Amino acid sequence: MYCIELNSRPLDDPTVFYFGHQKSYRVNKGRGITFNILSHKTLKLGAATIWTFGGLVLLLKGASLLTKASGFEKAIAWPLLALVSGFIFGGIKAKFIFTKNCQKNLERIEKLDNPKFWQFFRPRFFAFLAAMILTGTILSRLAMNNYSLLIAVATLDISIATALLASSRAFWGKVCIK
Repeated sequence: MYCIELNSRPLDDPTVFYFGHQKSYRVNKGRGITFNILSHKTLKLGAATIWTFGGLVLLLKGASLLTKASGFEKAIAWPLLALVSGFIFGGIKAKFIFTKNCQKNLERIEKLDNPKFWQFFRPRFFAFLAAMILTGTILSRLAMNNYSLLIAVATLDISIATALLASSRAFWGKVCIK
């Protein structure tokens, strides 16, 4: 068993590496064990980045689906209604669901004793994320030649994108504030 006392190593020790808020201690006793200790702020930055990136990707995907739907029919009413309703439903989801989940995740991150780089979200979130990506891909492919489904999936994507982007303010507020 290896025990590392965090403050006992001098700064010029070759087994200690510093990268931003991260300290990596490499103990090589024939096993090559590496311990990573991240700051809470670094985990919050990771969560904010993933959350925002997901929102941007879904927004672009929703816009792409609306563009394809516009190619089927020249009427602008349904794509416009999809866009507006996506923003409205997304804003409601952001206010009542997503922002609260972000705040709970920030509280969970603050309570971590020795944060690791993969802990910016819970493991079940990553499983849920994989399921959502798979479901979104399947829905988009099913909707490709169907005007009504394109509008419906685009509305869903835009509403989730709006909720993610609007609620990401909770993460960015904690990352940018000391």
